[in-house]
Amino acid sequence: MNITRRDFLKYSALAAGGGIAGLSAYACSDDGSSSSYFQTASDHFPVIMVVVDTLRVDHLSTSGYIRDTTPNLAAFSDQADLFYNAISPSSWTIPSYISIMNGMHTFKNSRNFSPSDFNIPFLPELLWDIGYHTVRILTNGIVKNYTNGFRESYVYSKITDQAEMDRLAIEKAIEWLEHDGNSSNADYFMLIWLNSPHWPYQPQNEYLKDFVTDDLYQNAPAFDMTFECNAFGRIFPEDLDPEITALIGPPPDPFQCYQDYRLYVAAYDSNIRYVDYQIGRLMEFLKVKGIYDEAMIIITSDHGENMIDHEYYFNHGEGLYHSLVNVPLMIKSPQQGVSSAISMETRTIDILPTVFDMLGIYPDEIDGKSLLPVISGEITDSFARPCISSCTSEIEKGELFSLTYDRYKLIKKPGGDDLYDIFNDPEESDNVVSLNPDIYSYLNDFLSEQLE
Repeated sequence: MNITRRDFLKYSALAAGGGIAGLSAYACSDDGSSSSYFQTASDHFPVIMVVVDTLRVDHLSTSGYIRDTTPNLAAFSDQADLFYNAISPSSWTIPSYISIMNGMHTFKNSRNFSPSDFNIPFLPELLWDIGYHTVRILTNGIVKNYTNGFRESYVYSKITDQAEMDRLAIEKAIEWLEHDGNSSNADYFMLIWLNSPHWPYQPQNEYLKDFVTDDLYQNAPAFDMTFECNAFGRIFPEDLDPEITALIGPPPDPFQCYQDYRLYVAAYDSNIRYVDYQIGRLMEFLKVKGIYDEAMIIITSDHGENMIDHEYYFNHGEGLYHSLVNVPLMIKSPQQGVSSAISMETRTIDILPTVFDMLGIYPDEIDGKSLLPVISGEITDSFARPCISSCTSEIEKGELFSLTYDRYKLIKKPGGDDLYDIFNDPEESDNVVSLNPDIYSYLNDFLSEQLE
């Protein structure tokens, strides 16, 4: 049996014909001016950024997903600006981390990813220069050597249990902020990097039972993926609580791993629910401590995760489909009293200039642009321009680029280019290059200019 993402989504709350893509006119903000809607802060304020590794936006409750994966993020979004169509610069961690930190496209940064080989300063370096103390708490060791600008760094990547790593990271953040010498000073930037949704999905949590007994699991068509069971991240009967095993039964061969994609989706979703719980703990502490209202709080992800959307199941880094580059982005400004849901396409490389726009400071020329004019409504579709992502793929044997513009998504790859109408084809399954020569030509020309 062959199942598409559309088959799966028709059993969830997302409309099969549109999904998240149907929420917006596709546009990527392109203005760096400060907005009169905001007070330009002459005084500093705390900046807290939470990055959840491998978090695709359409599996969040805030996106209409049928499972209640993110109740705490939903509560946060009620007091923040929620960007439905945020695009990450790449589909794996290192290039995305670097680009978020310095506001540049990945292809303009160093291709060898050497921590010392960057001409554009990182966000913590720029904040340090204006008097901020900078601290990061990591659960993904792959970026631990990129200390650019961080004066304190705590890494929990040597623990095999990702849920435990995230718990310890939140404990460290609370401990650091509990210290009056730290939290009483408004001049600090804290980066918290959480890892629970990253492969291998951890099936030992209290949320998985709910997700293997719900309507989505029970009604979605079964589909065995013929996984190689000796590969990293496979789920075996002994990995599950006996109660779960009794509910879903054994795999086809009881001595082999599970093949049913529904279990892996449920495990991924349960990991999202767990990391949401940890974020909720942090938010509650910030409120009790009196930090929440005063702080600028940013929640995002470095990239998404391919489920059964395309070949290369339950992984990332080998493509640039929306499942891999459409990520959550929520920003709460200091003393923000209202929320907004913004459908215009934006980018996570816009985070750095947005922070500085709030501070009334403008860094040197970078690719990212402040989102404050977008939030205030000063930016309209007339400012649209393509949003670019890139990665190097072993499967495709070369470098890939994607450009999202209006309702279209171009993926350039060595084996041939694909153009998708992501409004009508959110699965990105129907190549419409031949039907849209003008759009195809425009996006090619735009990318060529950026690569010069």
